[in-house]
Amino acid sequence: MKTSIVINKDDLDIIQKIIEENKIVGAFTLHYENGSGIGYCLDLEFDDELHGRLAKISITVTGVENW
Repeated sequence: MKTSIVINKDDLDIIQKIIEENKIVGAFTLHYENGSGIGYCLDLEFDDELHGRLAKISITVTGVENW
């Protein structure tokens, strides 16, 4: 299955900053939602350890405030 999304340079810059700030060395997932017709939302999700437990962390890259 092939899926395409549009990401601009500002999104890539923010993604790179999130990766560096959180020292992400493994894989991460991008969640892209574009159902409103106005703009899109993009979240970056990765697994990390928090207080000895596995946690899923989701950080907004682009949200409704960017429309």
